[in-house]
Amino acid sequence: MYLLYADESGDKGLIGNQSPTKYFILSSFILEDKNWHNILSSFINFRREIKRIYGYPIKKEIHASELIRHKGSAYEHLKTPQQGIEIYLNHLKFLGSLNVLNVKTISVLILKEFCKENINFFDTAWTFLMQRFHNYLKFSGESKGIIFSDVTDGKTLSKLQRKLRRYNPVPDKFKNKPYNDPMMTIIEDPVLKNSVDSYFIQAADSIAYSISQLVFPNKIIRRNKLKEAYFYLENLFMKEACNNNLGIVIYPPNKDKELITLKKEKPFLKEGHTLAGPTSPFGGSDPQ
Repeated sequence: MYLLYADESGDKGLIGNQSPTKYFILSSFILEDKNWHNILSSFINFRREIKRIYGYPIKKEIHASELIRHKGSAYEHLKTPQQGIEIYLNHLKFLGSLNVLNVKTISVLILKEFCKENINFFDTAWTFLMQRFHNYLKFSGESKGIIFSDVTDGKTLSKLQRKLRRYNPVPDKFKNKPYNDPMMTIIEDPVLKNSVDSYFIQAADSIAYSISQLVFPNKIIRRNKLKEAYFYLENLFMKEACNNNLGIVIYPPNKDKELITLKKEKPFLKEGHTLAGPTSPFGGSDPQ
């Protein structure tokens, strides 16, 4: 069985009075049940290193936007804003190293300003994500999967999944009308978990945040040249599930080309930012 942990970035409202963001992002952290304990142990070891280096409590949530913006309760435990940046980057580097345990990620990026006014961002993003997860499960040997999400609109999400379990329209290359591919690989309704209680949902949060900063970097990200931090995760990208090499389903689809040309230059961690090495839980040294 495969477990998908998901988190959102941005919001589902229309641009304007309803929404301060130009995007809605849905990211996932996917693992196989047989590797669950080993992956959890890797996270615990990583958090112990973070605590040893920065004094950041093991049970304290890693929330990417708080770490970068120097806001929220995260900074009760950090001495400088730079430490928040270091934890964020080390978190991404660590996640990228988990490809050895068959961890995958696929995300959905909706660029609101280019969408039709009547589109439902929430339903569209979740449909795309569940369809990709369903396809991955089908072609990996008829495995089953279950979804865990950070707290969101649970009723709407469950209703959507139940609908797709019976009617999942897929475009047919040879016909003018779609065919039905019922989403029977994903069992149960999505399980809602508070990100505070899940290292894996916190991982999805960092992935989603890194995508938001790849497309719409804030001043701190630009100043510290961290825009391409997302590419620390390249080993995890489920490239076969999208039409680009980014591991991101982009909507509207004609916006793919603008992002495919992005340079994959991972930001260097300055001296003292990390103790990463071949055996480190941070997942290896900086790119050379």
